[in-house]
Amino acid sequence: MQCQNPDFNRGDHGRRMVQRAPVEAMIDLLSPDAKIFLQSDIEVVTIRTEEQFIKYGKGRII
Repeated sequence: MQCQNPDFNRGDHGRRMVQRAPVEAMIDLLSPDAKIFLQSDIEVVTIRTEEQFIKYGKGRII
């Protein structure tokens, strides 16, 4: 998954990160042994996206 790069000059950049609904939808569609690769050129974006996958991954993300 390519993580979008927020425009840190705008105050709404936090809302443009990965949210609960898309994470849950992806988890529901992937096979139990699937791997998710997260990538961004901004470290904080990748870390925050990973946190969202762990939080909303229905126990399938470790």
